[in-house]
Amino acid sequence: MASWWVEQAEGLLLRVRVIPGARTSEIIGVIDERLKIRLAARPVEGQANGELVRIVADWCGVRPSAIEIVRGSTSRSKDLLIHGLAEPPKSPTL
Repeated sequence: MASWWVEQAEGLLLRVRVIPGARTSEIIGVIDERLKIRLAARPVEGQANGELVRIVADWCGVRPSAIEIVRGSTSRSKDLLIHGLAEPPKSPTL
């Protein structure tokens, strides 16, 4: 288990740090015990949170409705709960 994710009874808790307003959305890697993600959306009216859910859902192979922002919805540091997932997918960048 890595420090940026925790298995819980409900699913997988991911600790992320987002950079909104980037040119493209991408998962950068793990920095300071958080999964760092660039988002091609601005932090206005939930646009960045929607893009975050979309990119994490694509990466994990789950529906966006399976992802819940449980902490930090207005912050760059967020905790996401991915229902029904026990561990993050394998990735060469992580």
